[in-house]
Amino acid sequence: MKKFSIRTLIFNLKNLFNIFLLSLILLFACNKDDGIVTPTPESKLIIPLSIGNKWLGMAERLSASGNFISDSPDSIIIIGNTLVDSNYQYILRTANGLLYNCANTDSGLVYYHYNGDYLQFKFPGKVGDIFWTAGNAFKEIISVDTTITTEFGSFSCYHFSQKYTTSPFHTEYFVSPNNGFISIEHYQADGLSSDVYLYSRIRYKPILKK
Repeated sequence: MKKFSIRTLIFNLKNLFNIFLLSLILLFACNKDDGIVTPTPESKLIIPLSIGNKWLGMAERLSASGNFISDSPDSIIIIGNTLVDSNYQYILRTANGLLYNCANTDSGLVYYHYNGDYLQFKFPGKVGDIFWTAGNAFKEIISVDTTITTEFGSFSCYHFSQKYTTSPFHTEYFVSPNNGFISIEHYQADGLSSDVYLYSRIRYKPILKK
């Protein structure tokens, strides 16, 4: 029988201990939180609807030549909720006092009206998707990864273009999943002019409850 010296035994034990220590280091390194939160698709919402969430901005009025004319405060606020058929609908209030009941569904954000339910922002969606929103208005998804940079940060956004069957006017919505409204641009014409231009622009600061 081959004999092992004390020195050989100690050497082997040290190697086993080093291997065990290395395994622990690798295990903890793999589980370490790197501080970057990447939501899973299931956890993403196109508009986060917690009560108290708000989007504050300034509505800039522009001339046909692109010159600044005036601005005014603008806001979108989730002020409450209501239980309808065992499901919560959240109450969204705009700066001009309009109230909308809405909820995130498997199709995206839906507005609930007395005369019907209307999909406002399809999510998830793909470029080229077209859907009716209400009346003669419909939206098309132009992009799902447009980066919008404002004084409030940079956001990866869905770009929704709202158009009308009876008018050349259109509105461009830039909405960031889990952040909500980032920018809205209204394009229209003055008077009887057929020339459509950037009429107003709003850039929002998301203020969200954790």
